[in-house]
Amino acid sequence: MSAARQLVVCADDYGLSQGIDRAIERLLAAGRLGAVSCLVNGARWAQDGPALAAQAGTASIGLHFNLSEGAPLSPTLARLWPRLPPLSRLLVDAALHRLPAAAIADEFDAQWQRFVAVAGRPPAHVDGHQHVHALPGVREHLVARLRALALPPLVRDTAVLTGPGGRFKRAVIAAAGGHGL
Repeated sequence: MSAARQLVVCADDYGLSQGIDRAIERLLAAGRLGAVSCLVNGARWAQDGPALAAQAGTASIGLHFNLSEGAPLSPTLARLWPRLPPLSRLLVDAALHRLPAAAIADEFDAQWQRFVAVAGRPPAHVDGHQHVHALPGVREHLVARLRALALPPLVRDTAVLTGPGGRFKRAVIAAAGGHGL
């Protein structure tokens, strides 16, 4: 007999804007979400994050690692990219092995630390804004950092994405690194 499958609905981008944050908080209060991923370099994370952290028992609260929107948190990456590049540039640079590996590792550490500083605990899971956590040149550092932890969090798997529509997007995500993660 095979194990039963469980559907977990995850809302992304908590911390990006007040409207997104309030909507996610309402969905959590209504019991509609099993997980929330937090954009810790977003404009509202420092202000709204503590309210979300207080609901940690009702859902998995995790880090939505971001390399494609806003400004970096680490000084190392900020020197190279004062503003984070669009996804299209990240995809090309990842495919050509041109991502700044050490700076990306520093950025992951900075975003992890910001999550902990506001939430008061480590993230229960890690995924990537626009699935950047699976890109070659990103995933190796993310996995190495997480493996070093005594209790590593869950990591979103992007290798098999199913559902109606979006066939092209799913193929790009898988080809860009989903199977490597």
